[in-house]
Amino acid sequence: MPSQRATPKLKAALDAVLGVRRAARAIDDIVDIACRPLGITGVQYNILRILSRAPVEGCSRSQIVAQLIEQHADVTRAIDGLVAAGYVEREHAAHDRRVVLHRITAAGRSAIEQLDPFLMAALQRMARHFTSDELETLARLSARFPDAAAEARQADGDSTER
Repeated sequence: MPSQRATPKLKAALDAVLGVRRAARAIDDIVDIACRPLGITGVQYNILRILSRAPVEGCSRSQIVAQLIEQHADVTRAIDGLVAAGYVEREHAAHDRRVVLHRITAAGRSAIEQLDPFLMAALQRMARHFTSDELETLARLSARFPDAAAEARQADGDSTER
């Protein structure tokens, strides 16, 4: 198979992907720091946010995973930590005892309210480095990555079937 020559556009694509990944890691670090006062991680905060919007009966682990911003290997451990902290409760579903449902508690809702000022302050500090136009452009461009990734996954799937 001939090697593909790195064109200027491919180099720019690689730089963009690496930049987005570094930016995501930096944002994760900022969220983790903002969550420290309550002893939770950014992933756990995201789980609390998901459960705060969940139906009254709660969500299964797979429903939580499907809504996470970033797929995370230790979702069960993250939920376990939230249960131990009293932020989440779990119980078996009435319709099927094999299904475990998770619900946010009053303490979990309070945790979100306590964290929001820390996260808003972190967001304001981060936003100072950009103009409003730059942030709008970044949001618009970033929104195109999921479609590009889906197309890449489909093309990879097509090429492995040959």
